This record gives sequence, structure tokens and C-alpha cells, in this order.
Amino acid sequence: MGDLDNVTVRGYRMETVSPTIAITSPTSDNKCPANVSPFAIGGWAQDNVAVTQVTWSNNRGGSGTCTGTNWWDAVVPLQSGQNSITVAARDAAGNVATDSVVVTYIPGSPVSILGAKSVANDTNVYVAARPVTAVYSDCLYIEEEDRTQGVKVKPLVMPAGIAIGKKIDFGGQVKTETSGEHYLYGPILIVN
Repeated sequence: MGDLDNVTVRGYRMETVSPTIAITSPTSDNKCPANVSPFAIGGWAQDNVAVTQVTWSNNRGGSGTCTGTNWWDAVVPLQSGQNSITVAARDAAGNVATDSVVVTYIPGSPVSILGAKSVANDTNVYVAARPVTAVYSDCLYIEEEDRTQGVKVKPLVMPAGIAIGKKIDFGGQVKTETSGEHYLYGPILIVN
């Protein structure tokens, strides 16, 4: 039988090659914090014949058609918390390929470390581009650039490549140790 990429059935040639698709914005690391909704995504798709449509869906609700096919983009409404956004490329034969990205939406603008430490427990916060000043097996510390404020960060998973001097973006919740020390806890830690 051999090559089944294109099959002729009663004079009709059936195209069976699925398209390919990739989300290139946000980055393809499959986790990304966001502090605005709706959220812009974009990427590319290709097919051996032609991509006819690119669509998006959010596991938290909502779906739509992207603008463009080979180069596409969309504006996706987010719900507070983790949103798994899946894009699908279709060709004329009905073949489909998908890619997805997880975006954690934390409403509001990035806050200072002092601002994060000043809110109530379980409040969602987003802190952007803060340098790492200490790294331990289960936590790390970040500071303001001027070194006036610092805070402990306990990510759900410590990323590879975290090191003193690297800058991170973090989205999660404010918590308080029994000692009274405020810390940030959550799923999103991006190393810049």
C-alpha cells in the first residue's frame, strides 16, 4: 500500500495530510501570565494544499475564528485563573491540527512588591521583571530594582535555569507564613 498521503477513490483524490499550526505569541513555553483581558494571541499555520480556517477556543468559555490563515491572530477573552487556549487549523479536506497555550489571567496591572505585600491573603497579584536575589530548593526571593523591598516567592514548580540575577514575572496569590512573613504563591513563574 505504501504512501497514503493522497489516495484516489473512484476518480477522486483524497487529501489526508493534516496542516501544522503553532502559537508564537505568547511564547511557546505553554504558561504565561496576563493582566489584561481580552488577550492577544498569534502564530502561523501551513498545509500541503491550503489552510482554510483557523479557530480558537478557551476551556473557560468562548470560541471564535482567527483573523488570517497562514499568519493568524485573535483576541481571546480570559476568565480569572488558568485559561487553556487551543487553536485549530483546518484544510479543505477536513484535516485538523491544534496547538495550545495556558494563560493565567490575574486581573489588574503589575504591582510593586510593596503593593503585593500590602493586600489581603488570597488576593491575586502580578509582579513583573523583578530580579532574583536568593534561590532555595522550594522558594526564591525577589527584590525591587532599588532594593527597597523584597518578598519570598513559592512557585508550584521551580523552573530550570533559575539563578540569582535573573529577572522573573510572577502571577499568583499573596499568602502569610505563621511567622507573619508575606509571600507569593502560585503557578506562574516566567524566567526572563
